[in-house]
Amino acid sequence: MRSSTRKKLLYFMVDNPMRLKAGNMTRCVSMLNYLQQQADFLEVDFLSIHPWSEADIARFHTLYPDIELHLFHLNRSKKNRSYLDYFFNEKVPRLLRNLLKYEPTHLNNVDYYVEQQIKKEFADKEFDVLIVSYANWARLREFIPATYAINDSHDFLTRQYMPHGKQAFGAASRLFKSELEALQQFDEVWTYSMEEHYIFDQFLENKVALLPVSFPAQIQPVDREIQQDILYVASENEHNVRSMEWFIKYVLPELKGLKISVVGKICEAIPDHPSLDKLGVVEDLEALYQHSKITMCPMLTGTGIKIKVLESLAHGIPVVTNRRGVDGLVNKVNNGCLVSNNPREFALYIKELLTNREFFEEQSDLAATYFLENHSLEKEHEFLNNSLLD
Repeated sequence: MRSSTRKKLLYFMVDNPMRLKAGNMTRCVSMLNYLQQQADFLEVDFLSIHPWSEADIARFHTLYPDIELHLFHLNRSKKNRSYLDYFFNEKVPRLLRNLLKYEPTHLNNVDYYVEQQIKKEFADKEFDVLIVSYANWARLREFIPATYAINDSHDFLTRQYMPHGKQAFGAASRLFKSELEALQQFDEVWTYSMEEHYIFDQFLENKVALLPVSFPAQIQPVDREIQQDILYVASENEHNVRSMEWFIKYVLPELKGLKISVVGKICEAIPDHPSLDKLGVVEDLEALYQHSKITMCPMLTGTGIKIKVLESLAHGIPVVTNRRGVDGLVNKVNNGCLVSNNPREFALYIKELLTNREFFEEQSDLAATYFLENHSLEKEHEFLNNSLLD
């Protein structure tokens, strides 16, 4: 039965969850599923950015019939637009804002055009709760009236945007200052990673909460039918590409005779190799997990919790990874992850899991136990209920 006093909630995610299959979209879909389930208690609006196709919009309405969808554009169409319109309505106001109030920063994606669209859409509305994904969209807080505002930080953006080379230290300092100022505008900040929770909690004066990232547990029997020994799932971001280059150059020569099934857009960014079975983007990733013996996650750089590691652990499947691969996990050991930055040791872990049944079963049990104790849906829903419904 619908509550007569449902809270009004607006949830913003920049990317289209009907298309992308990266880790941040896994989180977004999980959040939307939860919000749909709470339709008796929450009146939910979802805000995102084009491009969305008609098929995307139709699918969204089918999956989330109780959530109202709002879409806006990042770039204004140049069709039928004069230079005077651009100069007086976009360029001059942007220059004045930067000169008088806002210091230009890498961590602000809300420009004049976005600001005008948001004001037009939401100026006469009032929400009980606003959830904005990412610190670089924090200025949405200024234009969407809400009693309580949460930033779902997703990642430590200072590290993501920090340049390399001699200017890195100075740039990191400015970026970190910008990120903290953005997050400080909110009543509460959500993090997924133990390390990021520690950093933000040390510097921010507002509430910082660690959200337990979760999925439905799909623990697989150890005696299941195996169709691929090693599964690797990844997008084409720079961290994955750099890490796979390391794996191909240094680890793969140690794995002669073994085949690795590679899934995701990473296939477009790495070279062909006889030992890599590049499957591309697949519709049924679950079927691959159900019939894979182990997974791997080369990860030399990057921040935050790795969704593909958690997905593997959710199936009770051991993961071979680098030190960055266990960032964010509550426990770094005895969790089903075998960790090494040494190429030969990385390869030995893979071979040991494939050939030593007792070792494989032990690591599979550790993976399942860690996931169920720390990342069950019940834990995440308890957190969200306390944050959004109480």
